[in-house]
Amino acid sequence: MANIDIKEVRDLFSRSSEEKRAARALREMLAGAPQEDARLQAYRGVTEAMSAREYLNPMKKLSAFQQGKSRLEAAVAADPDNPEIRFVRFMLQKNVPGYLNYQGNLQEDYQKLIDGIEDEGFVKELGDWLPMVVNVLLNSDYCNEQDASTLHAVLHND
Repeated sequence: MANIDIKEVRDLFSRSSEEKRAARALREMLAGAPQEDARLQAYRGVTEAMSAREYLNPMKKLSAFQQGKSRLEAAVAADPDNPEIRFVRFMLQKNVPGYLNYQGNLQEDYQKLIDGIEDEGFVKELGDWLPMVVNVLLNSDYCNEQDASTLHAVLHND
């Protein structure tokens, strides 16, 4: 299996909510992702959960969502302190319909992200993706003035 470029994964992930082609490309890219790579498994779980929107049959929709959710939760359990994994789950929970009852970790994940965004290593690893992550956090319902100040400072000090 070829190495998977995390920058390409992030790019496809960013576009996948709007572009079916990007979502499919990401799902195909991650199909063979190593099980021991929790970060890639988190992205794989999100793409599987998002694939639910492609089905007409409600049972297939629910099954695809549950399969992806399970993979994502396993990734979080495998690396609970990884802010990028928390971001992936935050994005899914923030955007799934309420009737799926999968919003229970939004506050917890938001806090992990705020804590992680102050870590120089995490900020450096995010690279070009940093402004998007900061923007998502700034526009979340959980962002207070102190967090906004921290986020702005991180964004302008990179």
